[in-house]
Amino acid sequence: MFSEREMVASLVSRFPSYIGDDAALLTGADSLSWVITKDLLAEGVHFRTRYFSPKDLAHKALQVNLSDIAAMGGQARFILCGVSIPAGLEEYGRHFLESLAQQCRTQGIALVGGDMTRSCQDFFISVTALGVVLADQGKKRSTAEKGDFVCVAGKIGDAFLGLCALEGEIEGLCSFKDHFLKPWAHLAQGRWLAQYPGVTSMMDLSDGLWVDLDKLGQASQLGSCLNLDDIEYRDDFLEACQRLSIDPLEAFLTGGEDYSLLFTVKPEAWDDLQAGFLRNFALPLRRVGQMVPDLGVDFSGKRSPEVYKFKPFSHFGEGR
Repeated sequence: MFSEREMVASLVSRFPSYIGDDAALLTGADSLSWVITKDLLAEGVHFRTRYFSPKDLAHKALQVNLSDIAAMGGQARFILCGVSIPAGLEEYGRHFLESLAQQCRTQGIALVGGDMTRSCQDFFISVTALGVVLADQGKKRSTAEKGDFVCVAGKIGDAFLGLCALEGEIEGLCSFKDHFLKPWAHLAQGRWLAQYPGVTSMMDLSDGLWVDLDKLGQASQLGSCLNLDDIEYRDDFLEACQRLSIDPLEAFLTGGEDYSLLFTVKPEAWDDLQAGFLRNFALPLRRVGQMVPDLGVDFSGKRSPEVYKFKPFSHFGEGR
């Protein structure tokens, strides 16, 4: 079976200086580095036009790319967009592109080019985003250290619940649906964290906490341990899980597309970081675990034996 992890590892071995993080860092001028990333959105895989308006799809296509720049501590500057539009969706495609241009202008980002073609069947979007970061502040996945606290800025599992509600055509649960349809990249928070001396590594949460934390650990040649007894769920999260017949722990560990920031911080810096972050931002911040020497994600707590029945996300259905 085709394995995304094996394919990426093969490419990283060929270009180790560039591939392996949320975005590539390329040396620029005046103590700046370029931050460059690309994301694809494929109809039927990442979205359905029956519940994504052109405006919401443009928002998501932009924000998921900006989230990669946020995870590197960067400031977004430019994007390029390629689209492949099938027969019957020409008007949808026109509204998508007009909305994308408007949202770029609103956020001070320039749309500087791209490509457009006809699709034989589905709607496809490819966005490349470019940003800048001070050369000594760009954050990577490979620099976590043993004993670091594992932390998340933003929500965990909400987008997954929104997706399930949309797919199941469940009424209500609007905040969860909006979190899936219209995520926001945490650019200001990413820059703040990147500048904080105790933060050692960072990435965004796109494939779920379990999968993404494993990626961060692999890059840093470390593992991590999560104490499941320490997880606190909001009341509305528990109510949504009950309506959707979803185990809250499964949503928390495996639900993707939240685009929160996953980062590691030195234990002695955590208290001051938490206080400073909460003074500056109205965004949830929590400590979820700790980096350990042995590779992989380990679990402790009463429900730890149960987690292995959950199926973490994979693009091609490959096992862990």
